[in-house]
Amino acid sequence: MKNINVQILNLPPKEILLSAIQKPYNTKNPSFETVKNVIKLLKHGSVAEHVFINFDITGISRLCLQELARHRHASLTVQSTRFTLDKMLIKEKISGGDLEEYFVTPFYKEDEWDCLEDYNEYISSLKSSWFVDVERMKLFKKTINLSNDFLKYFIPEALRVNLTWSINIRSLQNFLTLRLNKTAHFEIRYLANLILNSIKNTYVYELIDI
Repeated sequence: MKNINVQILNLPPKEILLSAIQKPYNTKNPSFETVKNVIKLLKHGSVAEHVFINFDITGISRLCLQELARHRHASLTVQSTRFTLDKMLIKEKISGGDLEEYFVTPFYKEDEWDCLEDYNEYISSLKSSWFVDVERMKLFKKTINLSNDFLKYFIPEALRVNLTWSINIRSLQNFLTLRLNKTAHFEIRYLANLILNSIKNTYVYELIDI
């Protein structure tokens, strides 16, 4: 899971929440403590929809991207495979040792492997298949000049992608509740922990129930 990173690009001031909380309850000069009580105790979640957080997410797999896209009350702008495939893979000289820069390697999970040696053998085989896929794409690009739209069919789900992700606090609560659960896929659970850590020093953390 190394090389996966999360950074907050923008977080609006909490005064937006203070303004929103005045409307339904006709409250003058509400405190942030009032906001917390309304959102966390009264479960008046619409107030939390007024603050959108913009994240820069890099290095997740296409598999993880599919999981992320299931959260429909969020906006994603994703690195284009059509326009960046040449820069990422086709024109790069990639050796076996460089593959983790381009592909996400799955975690070792003790309940799925009898021993570390079996896991390492699997990872070695997985990386070999990635390398073969890359070399095949290069060959087809060179010999018959296949477009990137066709070459995308050779891309493994493990290929890393980068994106900008925007989500409001209410939807973020839902995302973290689902994706921090131990039954969630391990990569998006790892991403959810990075997102949670990125908000720990912000007022948003005080509004999230984990």
